[in-house]
Amino acid sequence: MLSFSIGYARSNHRNGVRTQMNDQSAAMKPRRDVSLDAPSTRQGQMDQDNRLGANQSQWRVGSVNLMNRYAMLWAKRKEGGVWRTASWVLLGAALWGMCMLFMFNSPAAMIGEYWPVLILAFVGALVANATAVGGGFIFMPIFSLYYGIGSLAALKLALATQAFGMTSGALAWSGKQISWRQLKQACFASGFGMFVGTFYWRPLTEVVDLYFGWISLAVGIALLAELCVSRKPNRNREQVEASTSIGYLVVCALGGLITAWVSIGVGEVVALWLLFRCHHGIAQAIATGVATLAFCSVLGFLFHIGLGGITWHYLAFTAPGAVIGSQVGVFVGKRLARPRIGAKQPAGFSLKALVAAVIFIDGVVVLHQASAS
Repeated sequence: MLSFSIGYARSNHRNGVRTQMNDQSAAMKPRRDVSLDAPSTRQGQMDQDNRLGANQSQWRVGSVNLMNRYAMLWAKRKEGGVWRTASWVLLGAALWGMCMLFMFNSPAAMIGEYWPVLILAFVGALVANATAVGGGFIFMPIFSLYYGIGSLAALKLALATQAFGMTSGALAWSGKQISWRQLKQACFASGFGMFVGTFYWRPLTEVVDLYFGWISLAVGIALLAELCVSRKPNRNREQVEASTSIGYLVVCALGGLITAWVSIGVGEVVALWLLFRCHHGIAQAIATGVATLAFCSVLGFLFHIGLGGITWHYLAFTAPGAVIGSQVGVFVGKRLARPRIGAKQPAGFSLKALVAAVIFIDGVVVLHQASAS
């Protein structure tokens, strides 16, 4: 018992000595100042805040840069060319998307079904604004024969589509290239013809195709005649203008009447008259013809809104295609109208010949279809 007590006392003594040594070694070690942790924690928080602020600044700077780039694009539209076209196309695409969302229940399904109509309108407006021939020479037969739309409904849709495409093209042509005196006379006379042809002297639905076919043949022949006669030297322009003002008004009134029936006619009538009788340049003749057809198309569109019968779901796709195609068509028309040194044929000869051939064949096909039915 005594030996056990002595051993237990020695063990406690050794443990006490060891504990005291550990305490001394711990006391000798440099203690970590807790007060030093506060700055590092604050520094980490500051770094995190800086990173978050940097990300927000990047988003803010990116948004500002995007807005600045669009503002620069919008400002450069005054320079013409690609900048003006890109700015208006971007704005038009946004407006078109909003209209599709609010006017139709399933815009995605409609886009999947009617997207070829947009391409068709683009091609028609391109040719129409480059040559002053209405895009109806493409719209009416395709809508009637391929899409199964009635002749009268196709006429209304063609006029509505031209109201957008030809107006866009008329704005794209420079004001210096439009003969304003002849344009005012043409708008007055052709507007009267449009009014008479829409409300008082309307053809029967059954004969619209026949009218379109014969008028297409006449326009095709007139274009070929233009290509042949345009090489002849010009006569005195002032004397010709003074002696043919009455005839010009009569021809424009007939062109407006024909446009009310088949959606084409007045633009090429004005262009041919200015080119042959007044001896204007090809660019000025085409620009004035495009502006006249734009006026008649807008007038006819307003008339048929009141009368009803416009297929709006098709117009939702033909209108943007016509607006874009008209801008490209004006660009092509200006390039073709530039004089070429040493050229054996007039500017735009190939395009005019192609359009004349297409219109002539178009008239033959429509006449054959109308006679067969």
